Amino acid sequence: MDSLVIGPLFEILFGLFDETSFECKALVIMPDHVHLLTVKNDDSEQTLGDLVCILKSKSLHVLKKRGFIASSFWQKGYYEHVIRNERDYIEKAKYLIGNPIQAGLACTDEDYRYLYISLDKDGATQGRPLRGEETQGRSLRGEEAVSGK
Repeated sequence: MDSLVIGPLFEILFGLFDETSFECKALVIMPDHVHLLTVKNDDSEQTLGDLVCILKSKSLHVLKKRGFIASSFWQKGYYEHVIRNERDYIEKAKYLIGNPIQAGLACTDEDYRYLYISLDKDGATQGRPLRGEETQGRSLRGEEAVSGK
């Protein structure tokens, strides 16, 4: 994915959640893939497949309209993992947050611009909000995440 596309794609994908019955808990856009941790907000008929379809089709439309891309860059299909318990949730969240560091794109998760985190299961904001606003709460990493404090 062209580095000029990552910023606009980040904002577009994040903004599209208002049109769905899902809440974005974490989003990271890497140069060659996207990670998303999401929770369904209600009992609507909307599925995860519907969410992926909306995110892919509408982001593609907007990026084409703005002149960032000429053709599709999304692959067919997607990988999903159902979170079964808090330990699994923490493990997947830590993987997602650490992905830019593992790829050598940042030294800490705060250094990576295209990472949104809001992971507290009881609703409190954690991590770094979108567009560099001041951090609220605490990040989900290290001993704090493992102990569930």
